[in-house]
Amino acid sequence: MPESLDAEEGRIELSVAGETVAWTLPPAVLASLRRAPPSFELLAFDVEPSDSRGSATFTATVENTAEVDGAFRATLNQSGPGYAPLATLDVPVGAGESVTVERTESLSGGTGGECRFTFDWPGGTEARVVDFEE
Repeated sequence: MPESLDAEEGRIELSVAGETVAWTLPPAVLASLRRAPPSFELLAFDVEPSDSRGSATFTATVENTAEVDGAFRATLNQSGPGYAPLATLDVPVGAGESVTVERTESLSGGTGGECRFTFDWPGGTEARVVDFEE
């Protein structure tokens, strides 16, 4: 799918065993497809051990660099001492605005030693290593 659609009309076609059916897309769907998608920049990603045993606080700041509103989506994962998906973010961000999200998550396998945290989003992956024994 291109970033935005530049067409006067659109339709969906399905062909099976020589038979073809087609559906014309309504104007509202075409208008949505023509809209440029949002784009985001990750301004900051930090991980800090929490005061409570077995948890950490994650902070991410993102900016919507587009001229349209959008939803920033990302996942947060832990590896070490075990692997665990910790959180999924789905945060509305207005056009040209930035948002800071802070979450405290319980860690899988406790906090003995080093833990690696990855923050995966469409623009890339950020990783942080925290030593909980310090």
